[in-house]
Amino acid sequence: RSTSNTSNSSSGGESGTINGSGSNSSSGASGSSRNTTSSSSSSSGGSSSSSSQRGYHYGDEHDIFYCFDSFMNKIMNRVSIGLELNQSVGKLMTLFRCTQIDLYRYFEQEEVEPNDWANPWIRYMLSRELPMSVVCRLYDQYFATDDFDLHYYVCLAILQHFQEELMELDYSEIRLFLRFLPADKMDVERVIKHAQNIRAYVTTKNLI
Repeated sequence: RSTSNTSNSSSGGESGTINGSGSNSSSGASGSSRNTTSSSSSSSGGSSSSSSQRGYHYGDEHDIFYCFDSFMNKIMNRVSIGLELNQSVGKLMTLFRCTQIDLYRYFEQEEVEPNDWANPWIRYMLSRELPMSVVCRLYDQYFATDDFDLHYYVCLAILQHFQEELMELDYSEIRLFLRFLPADKMDVERVIKHAQNIRAYVTTKNLI
């Protein structure tokens, strides 16, 4: 009986040890599995986030190209060298004479020709004369309203904004001023608003 009890006790002890060890081992494996799953999910989430960011980036590029393509299609007839460009410059000069006769006459007095400023302002849509941040804001306005004719009146608004300074300059100084416009001295939002007001005035008075 003593031998049998010892054997049973030993067997029970071994059994208990194995069961305990198995339980702990199983629990550890389960924990490890959860950690692995968690790490995998985290990694998957990071990858998904990166993919999302990349997708957004590609989306931006697509939108930019679409806007550029639309922009070029809309203005190509106006800025192409030839008859269309001359007509666009002629329209700007007519509006200039009708709305700002004093400055117009001063330009004539100083022999400032349309090719000195009006031609590039129309052909390059002020992209050479203004900082990119201002140019983008103007183009954003044109796209948002599908209103590229507003550009004529933006040019007029800029001239009127700087009229006093321009009428104190000579020919060479006027050319330089109009080639490198002091954007830090103008508020683009006010320029856009003023351009809309000038157009409303021209329309109301049937000036052209």
